[in-house]
Amino acid sequence: MISRLPFNMHRTIAMRNVAATALLLCLPAGALSQAYPHKPVRFIVPYGVGGPGDTIGRLLGKQLTDSLGQPVVIDNRSGATTIIGTELTAKAPPDGHTLLLISTTHAVNPSLFQNLPYDPIKDFTPVTMVVSTPFMLAVHPSVAANSVSELIALARSNPRLLNYGSSGTGSSIHLTSELLKTAAKIEMTHVPYKGSG
Repeated sequence: MISRLPFNMHRTIAMRNVAATALLLCLPAGALSQAYPHKPVRFIVPYGVGGPGDTIGRLLGKQLTDSLGQPVVIDNRSGATTIIGTELTAKAPPDGHTLLLISTTHAVNPSLFQNLPYDPIKDFTPVTMVVSTPFMLAVHPSVAANSVSELIALARSNPRLLNYGSSGTGSSIHLTSELLKTAAKIEMTHVPYKGSG
């Protein structure tokens, strides 16, 4: 379902979530002998520089820096369908000074990979949902399709003619495209990229 909210409303919701995140991060401070955070916060973003995940991470990092009074340092660790950055976070000291920006891949990876180097449930504590993003289906102007039904007809009449790109194997874009292939009974070749930046 595509949200019909205007962009500025999405931004308002996202900023409220940022403020809630900052508040939640500060809640345990009263129980600690030191105020939190007492040193810079490492914010691991398991996506490539310049992509949507990186952009969201940098916006959130700036808001958290302003709210917490400590630098929030963005650490892009892309690769392996977010496993590299997620593993680094899981192995970090559990003191709240290492944060992770995750997406649906966190829930999907256990189904795709048998031996993850972390437990996606036990090793992480969710704080808040930061953003919700809709998907859009687009084709190059040279493709003879102006609607989804025309694209499906083209794919059926020319099996394996069409390729589609995603931000990586197991990404939500990849899995959504595979769902389209299955539902429409068409063939397209998946081209996984290293992130979306």
